[in-house]
Parts: sequence; structure tokens; C-alpha cells
Amino acid sequence: MKVSVLIPDYDFTETHPDYVRSRSQESKKAGIPYVENPLGLMYLSSALKSAGHEVQMIDGYFNDREGILQKLETFNPDLVGIQATAPFWFRVKNISKQISERLDVPVVVGGSHVRYAGGNIIEDSKYIDYGIVGDGEKAIKEFFC
Repeated sequence: MKVSVLIPDYDFTETHPDYVRSRSQESKKAGIPYVENPLGLMYLSSALKSAGHEVQMIDGYFNDREGILQKLETFNPDLVGIQATAPFWFRVKNISKQISERLDVPVVVGGSHVRYAGGNIIEDSKYIDYGIVGDGEKAIKEFFC
């Protein structure tokens, strides 16, 4: 099965302006400023690959919305997983809608927002098909059973 996992497009300065202002000029020169590795997606991707799935991982920091959608269309996944955190919930809902309009594929969300919002996430967006609570790399194996 082909699975795409992603973080919606975002600008770190939008959600963390104080942190950005506090960074020294020297630290800004080292690598790409303000970006951390998306460990949750990396763990999930690894678990999916270990289970024999072909995986595409997209970090929205490096892609705008149209770029994400084009990558999804090119890869043509059987399932799309989206990381959902409270600050980006509106982005998750918007990109879920756009994915559903452009691809005939189930959309699964997981992450801290799903854990705390529970079943409300499905009620909140008709474009989200499933929500996974808990460690995604463990739950996704059960999801495919």
C-alpha cells in the first residue's frame, strides 16, 4: 500500500514569534533556523516501511499548500495521514478538504490534537475519515489489520 504522511504547510514564525525573536544571529546561521526534525512522522514512516508499505513523507515547512497537493497527486497514495496539533488544526481541516477534492483517498489524522479532542475531530471535519489516538507507529499496524 502507498501511504503519504504529512505535516500541513506552516510558517514557524506564525506560531512562535517570541522564540524567533529570542534566537541569536549566530544560531540562525546554523542550518535552517527554527526547524526540528519531524520525529513523529519519521517514526510513523519507519513503522509503515517495516510493514512493507511504500511511504511518502512531506514536511509542510518546506512545501507550500500547492506543492504538497502536487506531491500527493504525483505519488497517488492509497491513504493520507496528517499530523494534527491544536495550533494547526485549522490547517489540517483545510488541507483535508483540498485532498478530498483532488484525490479519492481516505484521510487519517493523528497527533496531540486528536488525543485531546477525541471523536470531536471527525464531527468537526467531514473530510477526515479516521482519527488515531496514541502512538501512531503502534496504532497504524492495527489500523491495517
